[in-house]
Amino acid sequence: MKIKKQIRTKEAGQTMIFAVFAIIILLFAALFIFDLQSVVRLKIKSQSAADSAALSAAEIQRKSLNLIGEINIIKACTVLITDFSEDTSPQSLIDASNTLTEIQTRISFAGPMLALGAAQQAAKNNGMIDPAEVYSGADYNVFSLNSYIKNVEDDDIYGSDEYPQTIQGYEWRPPYIEMLQTINDEGIAAGPNMIMPHMNSSYSLDLINAVLSNYWCQDDLRELIKNDENFKNQWWNGIISDAGFAKESEVLPLHIQMTGNDKNGAYYSKYLEQAHYSILKHAQDNGLEMGMLTQMPYMKWCLYDATWSFTTSLAWSENYLRRPLRKEYAYGGAASKMTCLIPGGADSKFTWLSGAYQIHNIQRKDGVISRNKKPAPDIRSSATAKPLGYLTALNGERYPPNAISMILPTFQAVRLVPVAMVNVTTIYDEEFLLYKFFKWLEGVNDLDNPQTSPPAGTQKYLAAFKKLNDPTWRHSGYNPEFTYTPPGNAPNYDPATDTGAGWLQEPIPNPNETGDDNDGYERDTDGNIVGISYTNEDLCNWNPNGNTPSDKGGGGPGVLH
Repeated sequence: MKIKKQIRTKEAGQTMIFAVFAIIILLFAALFIFDLQSVVRLKIKSQSAADSAALSAAEIQRKSLNLIGEINIIKACTVLITDFSEDTSPQSLIDASNTLTEIQTRISFAGPMLALGAAQQAAKNNGMIDPAEVYSGADYNVFSLNSYIKNVEDDDIYGSDEYPQTIQGYEWRPPYIEMLQTINDEGIAAGPNMIMPHMNSSYSLDLINAVLSNYWCQDDLRELIKNDENFKNQWWNGIISDAGFAKESEVLPLHIQMTGNDKNGAYYSKYLEQAHYSILKHAQDNGLEMGMLTQMPYMKWCLYDATWSFTTSLAWSENYLRRPLRKEYAYGGAASKMTCLIPGGADSKFTWLSGAYQIHNIQRKDGVISRNKKPAPDIRSSATAKPLGYLTALNGERYPPNAISMILPTFQAVRLVPVAMVNVTTIYDEEFLLYKFFKWLEGVNDLDNPQTSPPAGTQKYLAAFKKLNDPTWRHSGYNPEFTYTPPGNAPNYDPATDTGAGWLQEPIPNPNETGDDNDGYERDTDGNIVGISYTNEDLCNWNPNGNTPSDKGGGGPGVLH
């Protein structure tokens, strides 16, 4: 009996050890699940906000396009004559048409502003607020319209000939600024897409950040520094172009354009020919009558711009959609992309929304299990919605609404689409700071001794351009004059003599190979070095085995949401 009691005691001790380990494991699991559900909950909340914001904005875009289309119908019908004026002279028709054209232009500015306001309200109804209000760091002031508004107010930029102050009789700039400012003052909870300033795509924020951090692998930087001819004279001029002003809202643009007047009708009659059946059907459905073709040459028509001509490939549909995209929906043009951000970081005051979510780091200290809290990461969600519509031919077949150039009231619905399907850019303040810097840079003759200071907040851009302008710095990344001559190791770049291999040209071991002689050099059968086989630049393009450089790590769009 005594022996059995001792055995039971030992077994009880073993059970206790097992129970302690089980409790510790459960504790880790519970805390992990707590963190995971917090992330999932916030991701769902931010994604729902982005979805609703995108749909709300796209709905206003849809109505704006249909209203513009209705006005095109009015221009084409006798109602323009019978209801607007008893005078049917050409000048009377021109005046009446111009009044309607001005209304269409007003819609192209006011409609997107209504869409922007509706999107902000939808995001806020789903729990989002302006990230700048909940985080003290300047880095989170990314969705504000401040820099864009300052650009539009700047007479040196938007006061130029490339930005006409009156568009189709509408003095657009003051009311546009007022609408932007009103919405911005209420806080941007969902960052909208917009037409970004027209700049040379090579000189991007990515390039500047790469220069400042000596990140030679950045694609544009690599190409630029390989040829010193890229840095002759005042090479920094000509980076921007103002010629691309859309003459409509650049925030949530509808992507429209206007025709001019052609009194002989030879050129603009083609738009009526394309749209004749659709206009006639719409007129009949609404008890209207098409006007005489003789009055048509005096009209200005609102058309789709070139952005609408986008068509998706069959491969795109097969890779990213459950079934092929219907051909009537394969077009670009107006879209609403919204991005919602829940900032993390130690200074975030987003506790009421996030539940004070922080990552728990479990540690054992002085024999006691303790937990340290690390700042939560950013949670960013995006969504894109589009107005959808189609034209119906006589045989009942459907076509995209831009199958004819003239905008007609053909948009029936809005739907969410994959973010990767629509190539639009979300507003970020820094893009406009960079644009303002490039405008300043146009008047600079000497980067090292500019006569004026760069715009506030753009000093780092000037520092990057000074580095690019320094051949010694460039050659330390890539020396165009370097040619390897075997045998022996290739000399690294020497700034004192401006000779040797820049970092991109330096030989290094190939990560996909093994062996004692895997040092980046090419050898003959006797083991003598005869050339360079693998360099740091090759490593820039390297992917692990199984992924070729063209795959960039696998298929699929870069971002779905």
